[in-house]
Amino acid sequence: MVLPGTTQNVSRLLCGCSGRPLKSTSCVLPEACMCALAHGWEKTMKARWGLIATSAGALILFVPHAPAQTLWFTNVTDDVGATFTPTRSPRYGFMGAGGLAADFNNDGYADLFLLGGPGRRDALFINNGLDADGNFSFTDEAEAWGLPEPHHSFSCSAADFNNDGLLDLFITSYGPGNGSPSPGYHKLYRNNGPDADGNWSFTDIAAQSGCNLLVPGLTDGTGSAWGDYDLDGDLDLLVACYHRTAFGNRLYRNDGPDGFGGVILTDVTDNVGIRSMMAGFVPGFVDMNHDRYPELLMVADTGTSHYFVNNGDGTFSDQTPSVQDLSGANGMGSAVGDLNSDGLLDWYVSGSYYDFLNGPGNLLLIQNPDGTFNNIAPGTPVQDGGWGWGVLMVDLNHDRLIDLVETNGFGGEYGNEQSYLYFNRGNLVFEEVALDVGFVHTGEGRGLLNADFDNDGDEDLVVIATGEPVAVYENHLLEPGQPEPDNAHWLRIEIDTRARDSLSPFGMHTLITLVTGNQHEILVIDGGFNHSSQGEIGAHAGLGNVSTVDYVRFRFSDGSYLTLANVNADQILRVNAPFNPADYDNSGTLDFLDVMAFINGYMSDSLTSDHNGDWTLDVYDLLAFLNDFVSN
Repeated sequence: MVLPGTTQNVSRLLCGCSGRPLKSTSCVLPEACMCALAHGWEKTMKARWGLIATSAGALILFVPHAPAQTLWFTNVTDDVGATFTPTRSPRYGFMGAGGLAADFNNDGYADLFLLGGPGRRDALFINNGLDADGNFSFTDEAEAWGLPEPHHSFSCSAADFNNDGLLDLFITSYGPGNGSPSPGYHKLYRNNGPDADGNWSFTDIAAQSGCNLLVPGLTDGTGSAWGDYDLDGDLDLLVACYHRTAFGNRLYRNDGPDGFGGVILTDVTDNVGIRSMMAGFVPGFVDMNHDRYPELLMVADTGTSHYFVNNGDGTFSDQTPSVQDLSGANGMGSAVGDLNSDGLLDWYVSGSYYDFLNGPGNLLLIQNPDGTFNNIAPGTPVQDGGWGWGVLMVDLNHDRLIDLVETNGFGGEYGNEQSYLYFNRGNLVFEEVALDVGFVHTGEGRGLLNADFDNDGDEDLVVIATGEPVAVYENHLLEPGQPEPDNAHWLRIEIDTRARDSLSPFGMHTLITLVTGNQHEILVIDGGFNHSSQGEIGAHAGLGNVSTVDYVRFRFSDGSYLTLANVNADQILRVNAPFNPADYDNSGTLDFLDVMAFINGYMSDSLTSDHNGDWTLDVYDLLAFLNDFVSN
């Protein structure tokens, strides 16, 4: 078959909307099915036909269609300058392919960091912002920032460990790429910010900080995550280990600067109740029970996952039996969010699904009021995601329901498995729609992350495959510079906590509540941890037809509250946490103006003066305000 107007000879065509084969090329548009007409045209086509080759010898055809407020993705990897293929390390290389999205140079646009493995240098794709046509692009500045020559890498995570407002970088690594994998080479890159000439750089301080080696003699280290488990205002580090016969999973307490440009990371694993042997992949810090203290979510292979509940005294209790089927799962990926809008956080864990061994597949863990979790995945489309790896919970179509995304693959039967996107249809019903919305990825996906690279309000996706090209998918639900549709409003939230030492950097562990009428929606800032990857730090909410949010409430990690009223949708809400909860005008001082601001809110029955966060205005708010005011 030769495509009209081209010399392209192909065996078959697949509709880019439905994934169904097209019978001929003589009447492409009608055969491409009417549902394709509901989406926007493939704006990044390089030729007359929008074609993507698959490993099976077929081509995906994207046909022209009219713009509408409907979710649609396109693979824009080459167009944005992010062409990149990682190489595999002989140590766990088939299980990991890492990267993350983070704004390293504080210009307001998310950058993309990708691990290259032993055969190529890591890439630091700095976001160039938008051009005149509203398109984003990247420039690789890894060498200029001082990132290393090729090395045996597995995963990475970003966090502000020294609370200077700059995101730093941790990498699990097994040494230079021209040698054999060896222990003692994990990297902690301090972000130095710009020098006098405006040049940005990283400095590796892992060895002096004590996190370059998990266990003496052990070449290991898979996923990592940052969180403030003791709520002292700085971020601690949790690193997973796959070697299941060693106690290699380590928790490092952040004890502050060492006075020489580094940070003191103290290994407290054996003293806090989490010492166990796990084939660890994805660690995470999340306050699952809303007591402010984050739990440790340890997703691991071969039935070795654990759920450690924070006791609030610097120790943890193993509550794995309270999570149905977790102890039997081949855990690979992890994501958290409120799927059924009941105010409780749920948990999505990917795994491998195989009938011949009765594999458990993915877990969709719905939290009960008593803190236990029920797995509702069996018998639903969510259970069978092939050989799953990275997963996400994110509202991609802005209908106020959190969707699920999964990438997968493992050679053989799963070698050409598609990535999956499950629309949340409400009442915990999910529908798989990946091909219908242009999210077409086959191969051995591992890392998966979300970020709004063009700041248009919708979440873009990146799939990082092992030994295969990285894929960047632009979300066309919204377009930069175009009018906002009436049914896809949104809000993105970023928090600056530098004014108050007691708060976790970048608002980590902040519980955010959006109130519109009688509907409450919760969001958490958990750092975006995932399998060998990490999404953009912050919170994102789809708002449907809501153009103004009545209240946005922040419960910070120190237990204080900030409530904003009548917040307009369709904006990046950048919140500066005040130095004191009683600093109502956020001026940096406590004075008569703060008293008047509190009284004005109180007298007008505005929940902005609900100082103790109980959703009621009463004398207890006045007492709480006065207590904070005089404590300064």
